[in-house]
Amino acid sequence: MSRKTGPLLAALALGVSVASARADTPKATNLGQFIYKGRTEYLLNAAFRFNSPSSQDISFRIAPLVSERFQAGLDLAYHNDGGNSGSVGVVGNYFVGNLAHKTIPYIGVGVGTTFGDPGTHASYGVQGGIKHFLNEDVAATFVLQYRRMESMDWSGGLLGLSFFSDSHPTQHEFALPHKGTREIDLSGNFNFDDPEEEFIAFFLGMFIDDKSELGLAFSYDHVSFGDTFKERAAATRGGSGSDFSTGFIGGEYNYHLNGSAHGRALPYVGAHLGTTFGDGPSTASYGLQAGIKYFLTKNVAFKPEFRWTHFDQSGPGNDDTRLTFGFAYFLPK
Repeated sequence: MSRKTGPLLAALALGVSVASARADTPKATNLGQFIYKGRTEYLLNAAFRFNSPSSQDISFRIAPLVSERFQAGLDLAYHNDGGNSGSVGVVGNYFVGNLAHKTIPYIGVGVGTTFGDPGTHASYGVQGGIKHFLNEDVAATFVLQYRRMESMDWSGGLLGLSFFSDSHPTQHEFALPHKGTREIDLSGNFNFDDPEEEFIAFFLGMFIDDKSELGLAFSYDHVSFGDTFKERAAATRGGSGSDFSTGFIGGEYNYHLNGSAHGRALPYVGAHLGTTFGDGPSTASYGLQAGIKYFLTKNVAFKPEFRWTHFDQSGPGNDDTRLTFGFAYFLPK
């Protein structure tokens, strides 16, 4: 599931960090089981919408641990929907506390610049957060961030799942999912400036056998406009424009073609249906999807997916066709 929220600076402070351990190498003789020198954080999220208005969104991160506690990396984000904008920057994070624990806090700094139609503007700031490892490959991450861009401030929070690996993320032991395996995804964006916004999205899938997966998708978005944005919001959303909430809930079925699996690559086809809710009109939707889950470890897979969705509404824009790339996270039974 992919969504663009918040101001451009939110793209600089990328969302979700992703995490994977070296399953086929011996235990490291260092301070921590999950955080240690030699591991690298990778992030890749991309969505290409083909219907009008078409759009392209890409975010990428690579951030190795250069010491037992310090991480330095590169962030890149790009968005195009008729106009284009992007950001590129470097981040440094320092992990504190006991690295042998599953829950590890960190603090850090970020420096970067925007590019594209809005122009080039330098930015800098700080961040602090927590990573809680669900297993050796997957961590839940929450971070608070502050960025200064010339005369403008931005502050917000990000929630998601994390993936760490070494410099060879495709050379580890892996296992295909089986009955009882759960597929999970979690993301959230929180903007504390005007307009204030809270967005959260969650997916939980359960393999009912080695081939069939049933899933539940849920998302919720709330926007609160201050005086600066009230007039604009009233014009675009109707009403007073000071507060607006919308959400989505739906189900999904995927059938995995185990007989067509080639090593780490597991193709699948499926269908989905759901409905929106909130202040706007409720709209039913349904569609089809197909993709490949390429397993990097038993808990993490690279997941390109082609998805078509039809919304039961009149007028233009009732079909959405897109190609997405990202990571899928699995919790074995």
